[in-house]
Amino acid sequence: MIETETTTESIKTAGVIGVGLIGGSIAAGLGAAGWTVVGYDPDPDVVRVASDRSLVTRFVQTIDDVVASD
Repeated sequence: MIETETTTESIKTAGVIGVGLIGGSIAAGLGAAGWTVVGYDPDPDVVRVASDRSLVTRFVQTIDDVVASD
């Protein structure tokens, strides 16, 4: 008899609205724990810094896009 093991990997996604000091820290922690992090911030300078520091997996253009992401 051949035994097979089936595993399902859980993909965890979190949306972070505002990736400045506090939101960026939360995003970094989630990313370090293996989560996919979708980020939004209306300030392009904040987005640039968070992107340079790889705090977010991907950025979206609106809050509605954060809500719709999975």
